Amino acid sequence: MNSDNKNLILKTSHNKKAGFFSNCSVRLKQIVKYFHEKHELPRVIDSSEQFRNYKKDVDNLDEDLAKYFFEEKLVDKNIGKLTYSYDHQYQDYKNIDFKNTTPLVEAYFSPSITIRNIIEIFEKKYLIDYDNTCSVYYRGNDKVSETMLAEYKDFYNKAEEILQKNPHIKFLIQTDELEFAEAFKQRFSNSFFFEELTMINHNKHSSVHHSLPRDKRKEHASYFLAAVIIMSKTKHLITYSGNCGLWTVLYRGHAENVYQYLKTKNWITQKLICDFGWIS
Repeated sequence: MNSDNKNLILKTSHNKKAGFFSNCSVRLKQIVKYFHEKHELPRVIDSSEQFRNYKKDVDNLDEDLAKYFFEEKLVDKNIGKLTYSYDHQYQDYKNIDFKNTTPLVEAYFSPSITIRNIIEIFEKKYLIDYDNTCSVYYRGNDKVSETMLAEYKDFYNKAEEILQKNPHIKFLIQTDELEFAEAFKQRFSNSFFFEELTMINHNKHSSVHHSLPRDKRKEHASYFLAAVIIMSKTKHLITYSGNCGLWTVLYRGHAENVYQYLKTKNWITQKLICDFGWIS
């Protein structure tokens, strides 16, 4: 390989224990950084040092799971200068530069054939009618260490508002917290969740991907990615603020009909950083 081609290789990395969409955010951030420095996009991306929490062997750097989850495509649009950082998960999603970000998401994070097959299976099994579905994304458990979580009732109230406008709406529940799924489904009988995705009992010190055996994590991540892409296509989205919520909106390509709960504080000083509550 000549020196010019070597200069067009981007090697991305993240910590071994990071969650799936945390890895996606870091990968996108490093692509944007490369673009700003080189004034062109990388021809090859080596992400073998990412998604290691989902490998059977965490130290196997011959395996690049990005190639399993995603299908890279050519960027056929002019990309302008954009700002993207890991902290965007805690910003108003309506301020995302979709014009320049969406082409990068489409180029480097489009679902692979494996993920597309799962999406199709889910669509048929759960009879998903995108135009009459509202996704409800509640992230609980250890996320409380990073941001302020909404009360269950906050999500109930927002769902009620949408139900009043569309009595035929169905609610797709996505959550890592079993108590939320059960409580929401009991309150809204016209709701469902993907049975293939694991949930755990409320535990502020735990998360789903860390609770699963290592040999089950790759499969679960595949279902999870498929679920997020499905949620991104529903008529409405009620979401918390965090990497998973952010990527649901990034796959959506816009923030229309998105209801984002955003309230964060500095967990060292305990001072409130922002108190938007619901952004819609």
